[in-house]
Amino acid sequence: GLILDYCEITDLQCTLTEMQFKIILPVYNMYINAKNIDLTLEDLKDLFACKQNKFKVKNNRLLAYFMCKLSKEKYITNAYQKEIGEQKLFISFKGKVLSAIDIDRGLHQKYLGKPKHSEEIDSLILAIKNIE
Repeated sequence: GLILDYCEITDLQCTLTEMQFKIILPVYNMYINAKNIDLTLEDLKDLFACKQNKFKVKNNRLLAYFMCKLSKEKYITNAYQKEIGEQKLFISFKGKVLSAIDIDRGLHQKYLGKPKHSEEIDSLILAIKNIE
């Protein structure tokens, strides 16, 4: 018989539209991106398609919060932590490649409260949901 290869997920299974990416871009550049230059729309799409990696971030906790919100709304896979780690998608402000454990830790530091600028992420998620 036919043998089907087991296919591992190798990306974030992103379902965001062009319009949603356009809404995300300025917020991402303002609060998460730590490069000296802003990401372009193509950079952002490549990030979510796992075509580029090692995107430098300002705040690991805010990144984790953002990705968690996207996952809860089904815009990316719920295995996003694993994919972020395996694809080496992000590096911390200090230059460390962020692992799945780093992202998980960023989500579960409840004693610190919500990360700074989480309100902006909440508003962003509402905005992208409103244009579905």
